[in-house]
Amino acid sequence: MDHEIEVYRKRGRPFGHRLSEKTKDKIRNKRFGTHHSQATKDKISRSLSEYFLRRDSLADSLEHEYSYISEEATEWIHSHKAAIDDSEYVITKKAFLLKTNGIMLRQ
Repeated sequence: MDHEIEVYRKRGRPFGHRLSEKTKDKIRNKRFGTHHSQATKDKISRSLSEYFLRRDSLADSLEHEYSYISEEATEWIHSHKAAIDDSEYVITKKAFLLKTNGIMLRQ
């Protein structure tokens, strides 16, 4: 017993296991109706904002659209990319529609 190796069993289902639709529904419905704390809502909001900025940067989209029109505009967009993508000025379509319909967003 000089060199005992401890093998820990990993928890959960084995690799490659597929869940049945019934099990998926149970998991899906388990937390249905529960509420997140404000801290959790803030974390979710921040991570989604960061994800979509990386995935669909407004500056990248504009740069692509203006690349067919003007080289000067494309260079300006490229040099001001951080300011364009600043989350303070970029809002989602849903937020825009809520603001234009006169509904105030919760801060």
